Amino acid sequence: MLEDIAPLVRAQAEKALLAQFEAPPSISTLFKGKRVRALGSKILFREPTETFHEFLIALLQATLGKKWHDEQTRSAPAQRHVVWAWVQEWRDLGARSRPAGHPPDQPYSALATGPAQAVVSLAEDLYRIQQRLGKLPKRFRERLRLRDQFQGTRYEAAIAATFIRCGFKLTWNENKAVKGPEFIADHPTTGDSLAVEVKSRHRPGVLHAVGTAAEPETVAANIEGLFVDALRHNPGDRPFAVFIDVNTPPQVALPDGRPRWTLDVEKIVAPYQQNADAVAPFALLAVTNALWHYQGSDEVAQKQQSVLFVPLHSTYEIKRSDTFLALLRALQQPGGVPGFE
Repeated sequence: MLEDIAPLVRAQAEKALLAQFEAPPSISTLFKGKRVRALGSKILFREPTETFHEFLIALLQATLGKKWHDEQTRSAPAQRHVVWAWVQEWRDLGARSRPAGHPPDQPYSALATGPAQAVVSLAEDLYRIQQRLGKLPKRFRERLRLRDQFQGTRYEAAIAATFIRCGFKLTWNENKAVKGPEFIADHPTTGDSLAVEVKSRHRPGVLHAVGTAAEPETVAANIEGLFVDALRHNPGDRPFAVFIDVNTPPQVALPDGRPRWTLDVEKIVAPYQQNADAVAPFALLAVTNALWHYQGSDEVAQKQQSVLFVPLHSTYEIKRSDTFLALLRALQQPGGVPGFE
């Protein structure tokens, strides 16, 4: 009998712990024939039949601006921004998935393709940041528009939104002339204050990087240089968290189900996980792999791969162990878009 109850008790305990890591609520209501949404301190009036997904895409397009959109329309296909292509796929998916005779003012669902998931996740990440801060940091908006700066900016937005989904408040490092983390994440309930550095591996022929993409099975993680560079941004006064996206295409998994690139990453953290006397300069290394931009319009979106590595000892340690669980949960459910409204 006790064995039967134990899993329920553990599940309830985990639920209680994670309840402290809730994202700011999405505020929406119908008022005088309009759907009213709150975005930071702004009140937005939208059409009552607009779904949350449609709102997110509209918000993304407003963020990038009409001038940017017009430039993409005039550009040759090879010169267009990847986000423009993602938006087109999102629209095409909606058109080809609409059931015959379906009422135009009623929502319907479809399995997301890789590009559709990529654009909705990006839009939701930017929504979360604006929801918490009221507006995007100025450099975000500019860098998102630029092909050569998009990848790094997009990943920074993803990790910022991950912390926001866990209830953290963020303070950005606006002085990039001085070595320092991307932002400081403070949690009002747990008291944890983390310095967060974000890196994304660029690969030839992927996300506007110059060159030809390699065969999937030949691509290794190859993030040692990024990890070493990330450590240079450690302010040295609080727990330091490093987030790196390996940016590898889908590969055959290891026998235990783990992504193959974890073997390369384990070599980096092995000294801090196997040596009981080693003190790591970081409190957390999170390695992710969002696969959506490697997938086509005929493929159902795969789940993002995420692994957390925690050293035995670090110079400054994260206070609460449930912080790791909350961050992992948020990483494994990026762009968590609720149901239609």
